[in-house]
Amino acid sequence: LDASLPVGELALTWALANPAITCVLAGSRNAGQLAGNLQAAERRLTPDQLAQLNAATAEVLALLGPHADYFQDANDQRTE
Repeated sequence: LDASLPVGELALTWALANPAITCVLAGSRNAGQLAGNLQAAERRLTPDQLAQLNAATAEVLALLGPHADYFQDANDQRTE
């Protein structure tokens, strides 16, 4: 991965590459952020880059649980 890539752009690119995510909402406070968001939407990650990102976050994802609503108790979630 390009170490100079802004984290926000990387996060958008990664979210857009995930087939389980059906909608990505992104805001911008200025023209520079908007340009970065547009670049993120056009950027493609390689399978190796996706694997690296998924591996780097696997432990956190396991702690958060399988449901999409991370801030809701697993017994009172909205996704089932």
